[in-house]
Amino acid sequence: MQMKVHGYVQGDMDKRSAYMESIKGFPIIRINDGGTLLVSTMALEKAATDPVAGRLLFNMINSLSK
Repeated sequence: MQMKVHGYVQGDMDKRSAYMESIKGFPIIRINDGGTLLVSTMALEKAATDPVAGRLLFNMINSLSK
């Protein structure tokens, strides 16, 4: 699991904990028999508006579908 931790999260402990739970994610991992490894922890929910995230998502889906 990966989590985007920010020191400026405001509020009491319950509010901060709830916010942190809402922004966590899980890495995408693929390991091939030949020793090739694909790992990503990028926030891909921005793929529609961030061209780098969009290209990474496209490339990962293309690679994983083979």
